[in-house]
Amino acid sequence: NQELKSTQNVTASLLRAPAVDALIVGNALTFEQTVGNVIRTAPLLVCVTLRDASHRMVAQVGSCNGVLSRVQYFPINARTGDFSDFEEASSVGAALGELGLLMNEESVVQKRRQVVVQLSLGLSMIAVVLAFVGWLLRARLIQPIGGIGGAMKALSLRDYNARAPVQGDDELTRL
Repeated sequence: NQELKSTQNVTASLLRAPAVDALIVGNALTFEQTVGNVIRTAPLLVCVTLRDASHRMVAQVGSCNGVLSRVQYFPINARTGDFSDFEEASSVGAALGELGLLMNEESVVQKRRQVVVQLSLGLSMIAVVLAFVGWLLRARLIQPIGGIGGAMKALSLRDYNARAPVQGDDELTRL
């Protein structure tokens, strides 16, 4: 499911900086507040967990008991700017922990169904309009031209009594 993976990747990128803060500085409260705000604004996000490099739970926000959902873990690695001047440069690139995201796949499926229904209804309405336009063109344009064509053919065969059916008061009937 590409849409779900894309959403997870974007969410993990947004939460990376607060996760690094929580793992390095120990600022789990700020992480939990940030994640709480994200969960309130992102209906697909159900639960976020943060574990340190030893797989100990540092923070857990949201309801992690979704039946149709699965946890996707994203590694949190140290970068050069994540450490203070007093820490060793050899720690750069080391795994600090992992960010677990639990997304509600059911709402993605529901949205997809809604899109399919709306698309089907829209295409059906377009088909009805095109059928009506086709009928209208046939009745107003194609049949009269066919009648004129028949009369022209009869005239070419020297049948000077042939007549084209005339109905209405437009350019085609004047022809």
